Parts: sequence; structure tokens; C-alpha cells
Amino acid sequence: MHWAASVSGICRETPLGEVWNNEEMQRMRDLHATRRAGDIDICSRCCATVPHPALVVGSLLVHGRTVRKLVPWFERLAYVSKWLTRLL
Repeated sequence: MHWAASVSGICRETPLGEVWNNEEMQRMRDLHATRRAGDIDICSRCCATVPHPALVVGSLLVHGRTVRKLVPWFERLAYVSKWLTRLL
């Protein structure tokens, strides 16, 4: 059965509080919190990127538009620094 179909079926039959607090949902939240979402079947197939914690903090301190403009610069810097360490 498709994941979304099974979840919608569960939500129709079970109160939302029970679904949110069940053992599997707690395990999934714990794995996400410890940056191990890839251990969850459906999450391992997700194409969304997980932002670096520095970007999350930056977006809280600076306007989101500014962070989006700076991200490519930081990505280039990270790429160049990896490239330089391989040369050395």
C-alpha cells in the first residue's frame, strides 16, 4: 500500500494525538533530530535538501532574501576549499 494512503487511512480511524504520539512517529522525529532521516524509508527517497545548521541560524539572524543571495557564495567557497585540501 502507498504510504500516503496508509497514513490517511490511519488518520481517519485514529485521533490525531494518537497518530502524532505513537511509537513510530516518535522514532521518526528522533531520527530527524539526530540528522539520520536517511534511516527512514520514505525520507531516504526524499529529494528535499536538509540545510546546514549555519544556514538555519543565518536565516534567523538575517533576512531570508539575503541568505538566499549568499548561499551560492558559501557553496562555491565550500567547493573550492574541498578542492584545495585535495591538492595539498
